[in-house]
Amino acid sequence: MKFKVPISLRERRRYILVKVENPPEFRNALLSSIRELYGEVGLAYTPIKVYPIEGHAIIKTNHENVSRVLTAIYKISLTEGRIIEIKGVSGTINKIKAKIG
Repeated sequence: MKFKVPISLRERRRYILVKVENPPEFRNALLSSIRELYGEVGLAYTPIKVYPIEGHAIIKTNHENVSRVLTAIYKISLTEGRIIEIKGVSGTINKIKAKIG
């Protein structure tokens, strides 16, 4: 029998849509930025997945770490000198995909 976690105990996910030119390079820069800001332990406690879609990147994280991820994105734009446009933050993947068009 498979154990299912009750809805009240699941992590609330958040999706951040970012317009970038090279999503794999952006992922590496984001991870190194979080490591510089919050250290190895902060990086370990910040769950991140980056999905590349049509010149954009969708970052999946939980609701507690949205501010950490946004701060890391802002640090990337300051240090590397390129403009990274944050299109939006949403709780569902369908709403964030609707913002691409």
